[in-house]
Amino acid sequence: MLNFFKKFSIFCFLDNHGYEFDKSVEWIAGAGARNTFAPGDDASFIDIDEFIHSNPDWIFGHVSYDFKNQIEELHSSNPDGIGFPEFLFFIPEIVFILKSNELSIGVYAGH
Repeated sequence: MLNFFKKFSIFCFLDNHGYEFDKSVEWIAGAGARNTFAPGDDASFIDIDEFIHSNPDWIFGHVSYDFKNQIEELHSSNPDGIGFPEFLFFIPEIVFILKSNELSIGVYAGH
């Protein structure tokens, strides 16, 4: 699956790693981006609620560890070897869900 995702500029793969807490989903992934929400998109993290409510669909993303520096009086000077934005959320074009031995694939068909 990861080889398939390489062709997309953005994807997120979430694996339960066999944890016993909830076996309802083995892994879930979103690939491609119909819409994004990130710094530089004239977006502040406060606007996340508007993004969520205006996009009632799957939303994948991340918040970086260093984002804490903007919401608390904390500071760290760890080197950033990856270069990801402090936060990024996206509405995927394709969603994959593996439950037990069944793979479901959802594809955005447009309006």
